[in-house]
Amino acid sequence: MLKWKPKSQIAIWAIDPFEGKLRPHRFEVRNLLAWTKATGVKIQPVYILKLELSRLTSTEQVEVRASKIDEMESAIGDYLQEIGCTDTLAPRVLVVSEGAVENMVESLINYSDESDAKMIIVSSRGRKGFDRFIFGSFAETLLLKSTKPLYFLTHQIGTLLAERNKVLFATDFSKNSESAFKVLLEQAKSSSSEIILYCAIALPSSLIIAPDDFYSQE
Repeated sequence: MLKWKPKSQIAIWAIDPFEGKLRPHRFEVRNLLAWTKATGVKIQPVYILKLELSRLTSTEQVEVRASKIDEMESAIGDYLQEIGCTDTLAPRVLVVSEGAVENMVESLINYSDESDAKMIIVSSRGRKGFDRFIFGSFAETLLLKSTKPLYFLTHQIGTLLAERNKVLFATDFSKNSESAFKVLLEQAKSSSSEIILYCAIALPSSLIIAPDDFYSQE
């Protein structure tokens, strides 16, 4: 749960209505909508469309571009309706001529700067292996390049299973962390979620035993 009060009241959501059976986890969508309602933030759905128009005439480029944008905006509206997220700003389609991950990320960041958005919402599909090598990781590249806060949504295939939700809460046991945990605890109670606490502790170098030293003691 983020505590900052946005100045612009806009959060960019990099959305993809053409991801097959993958959908944002409903539990996370509910949390996102609860946060936007509490802070007065409006979500701006954004889709990045790769469109090669160089071989067309100027008139054809205008017509094809307008037609594709209308098609994408309609698809985004249907997608948002399906996942139960309808109270948003009108969707925006960003057209790029080159579909490399870096170019798509740069286009999204530039638009977030132009619209003075204070947050970027992005879906993480968890690609691995060959798919990750071919398509790259949009979320990971955005994380490395963006100077704005990012709100990550994980995806699932099909409908929500009837099992308990698990939420990982990273804490340093500070006052701020305690306050955030209390908010999360109330949300977890209402959704029957299981909370897993995680804390990373840096050990002094004198207490770290190298593998060679460990085996030499036997």
